[in-house]
Amino acid sequence: MKYNKILLAAVLLAVCIIPAVKADTIVPLVEKNQGMIMITFDWTSDASGDATGTTTLAFTGCIQEIDFIPDSGGTQPTSLYDVVVEDEDGVDKALSQGANLSNTVATQPGGLGGLIMIGYSQITVTVSNAGNAKGGKVKVYIDGTAHGDQ
Repeated sequence: MKYNKILLAAVLLAVCIIPAVKADTIVPLVEKNQGMIMITFDWTSDASGDATGTTTLAFTGCIQEIDFIPDSGGTQPTSLYDVVVEDEDGVDKALSQGANLSNTVATQPGGLGGLIMIGYSQITVTVSNAGNAKGGKVKVYIDGTAHGDQ
């Protein structure tokens, strides 16, 4: 009897919750550790090859690093896919280094190293040209403060 209740709960969860997140919607995960903030945008593209997501929190500080990590296998993005990491003013915090990304090798743009400031702004990641139902991760590392509730 207990097994049947667990199975029923799992089926209801799959039917009710999982379809509520569209394929092209990125739900960012924010982790904080000793002043460093890591935001992971785990994305899956829609049929047009696009995905977008925005943090619920605003951030203030210096962007130390941005990593672009493509999936492999059947969800590997199309070669030369694009990612833009923007603040609320539409400024690309990756300095256009998210254009024409490799679909086989993780990429870490050079030259960021704490020189890119973010001032009390949410962060939006937009993926394009990735192919249908493809995926990857974008990780943004900020030395600073998160504002608001997650």
